[in-house]
Parts: sequence; structure tokens; C-alpha cells
Amino acid sequence: MVKKSGTSGRILSVFGEENINIKMIDQGVEEFNIIIGVSNKNFDKSIKALYDRFAHEKIVND
Repeated sequence: MVKKSGTSGRILSVFGEENINIKMIDQGVEEFNIIIGVSNKNFDKSIKALYDRFAHEKIVND
């Protein structure tokens, strides 16, 4: 996320579009990861929504 602005926004927009309530957000200082907490009932839905949105994208290391 350090080298590609807007990543967090794109991830969070998926949750908004799927009406998934976010309980917690944590991002490391280095901005290499983001942890998003959701309720247990939305866990599978969250994983599927993120996979459907981002799995096809190519990861580029700059």
C-alpha cells in the first residue's frame, strides 16, 4: 500500500458495497498490511467479496 495510493479505500469500499460492518481497522507503520475485523457472521462474505474484487489483479513490485 506504500507504493499504490488508494488501496485502503478500495478495500473498504468493498465492505460498504456489501453492507458489511467493519468492527476494527489496523494498519502497520510500514503500510505493508491492513487488518480489518468483522463479525463472525460476515467473515465468509468478507473473504468472498475481497477475493471476487481483487483476485484477478496482477501484483507488481516496483
